[in-house]
Amino acid sequence: MLLWSLFLIVYAALCSAKNFYDNSPNIIELTENDFDKVVHQTNYTSLVEFYAPWCGYCKKLKDPMLKMARKLDGFVQITAVNCEEPKNKRLCNKHQIQGFPTLMVFRPPKIEPRLSNSTAKESKHLSEIYTGARDRKSIGKFCASRVKNYVRKWRSVLQFKDLILETTPYKYSMLLVSKKERLPLIYKSLAIDWLGVIDFHFISCNNLKDAGLTDLSSTPNIENYLRGLADFSCDENDYVLIDKELDQVHTLELKSFSKDKVSKFLTNFATPKEGPFSERDKYLTELKNANRKSPLGKKKNKKTPKTDPKKAPKNDPKKTVLENDEL
Repeated sequence: MLLWSLFLIVYAALCSAKNFYDNSPNIIELTENDFDKVVHQTNYTSLVEFYAPWCGYCKKLKDPMLKMARKLDGFVQITAVNCEEPKNKRLCNKHQIQGFPTLMVFRPPKIEPRLSNSTAKESKHLSEIYTGARDRKSIGKFCASRVKNYVRKWRSVLQFKDLILETTPYKYSMLLVSKKERLPLIYKSLAIDWLGVIDFHFISCNNLKDAGLTDLSSTPNIENYLRGLADFSCDENDYVLIDKELDQVHTLELKSFSKDKVSKFLTNFATPKEGPFSERDKYLTELKNANRKSPLGKKKNKKTPKTDPKKAPKNDPKKTVLENDEL
């Protein structure tokens, strides 16, 4: 009887310490060993949930967190720290966690990528505690509002033309000619991935009136493209990569705007610092896989239930243009 009681106590302790998100492909369970590298050594904004597995409010928040993480995957880093794990106690104390769950957003400092000595990865990110409603949309919108913007938004084609004449460290400029005024979150995240490598620009089709006046005799191919925007139909978006040195305009043909597809296209010309096809992305993937293989992340094998197409998740975030208000 004594052995049985001890077994129940040990079993309950193991269950209570089990990480919530080890098996999630979109949420990274962090420890003191990897917290700084994941959260502070990036130009991404991060959301960290400090939680305890026995906490009732944490259990209620788990489903909204999973749904939000799936929606924001690739745009905001969604992470978690199990404060009941002995190895995480010091980390939770360091951030003065006094209740569960505590949602903390870490924002990278704004940098000037045109300056070689400017980098966010050398500075600690600023943190703020999220105190709003604990539902998927509210948390998601708050996180999206904290994403840094490195896209230059233009009000006329002639303004963008002047950029071509500027002396900058950038060989390539990515331009999105959009039928909408709002800057897509996915495009902002691409600018972060290629920060310091490719310059990202945005112009609405409502601001193309002066396109026909473009004069760039030194780069006739770029000039022809920009002049042609005077007849842009605005029925679809236009994505082009401009090579100033070689006077080339590479058009990206897409039926749907996918982050992975755009990133793969851009890797033909340069190497990203973050995001898909980067060394950092490989590191984060390895970290997630390691969590799944850990004792706390293991699950009993179960038969995979058949998915009802009507109940299947809609629109993977990497396959659609995510607007700031579409969370």
